[in-house]
Amino acid sequence: MAMTAIAHGFEWLHLGFFWLVPVLPSIGMYFSMKNGWVAAGARWVQNREKYVEIYDLRYVEIKVSGNNQMLRMTDGSGRKIRSLSLLDAQTNPALWDLLYNGIRHSVASGKASPSRRTRNILDL
Repeated sequence: MAMTAIAHGFEWLHLGFFWLVPVLPSIGMYFSMKNGWVAAGARWVQNREKYVEIYDLRYVEIKVSGNNQMLRMTDGSGRKIRSLSLLDAQTNPALWDLLYNGIRHSVASGKASPSRRTRNILDL
């Protein structure tokens, strides 16, 4: 940008189509990186369009993705949530309470057997 200003000035700024060069990729990045949403009921949790029955979990693990801890769950019917941010879930106390109780129930009943690392992180 500095070299453009020195060599050619800022006359090109009045041309509207040149503004599309920085604006369109920015809009695309916004929508591709936009966070999804999480919802929960008494027996289920939903992350974007995927949901699982939390009192029938067969697989519960926490994986690291960059700086985030992601919760992965599979229920008895084979439905999966592969990337639920643990921080996002814990930020909402009501949602986390529902989800955590379901995870604890699934582990206590022997349906799910998470790794030792996951047990330590979730304090199971």
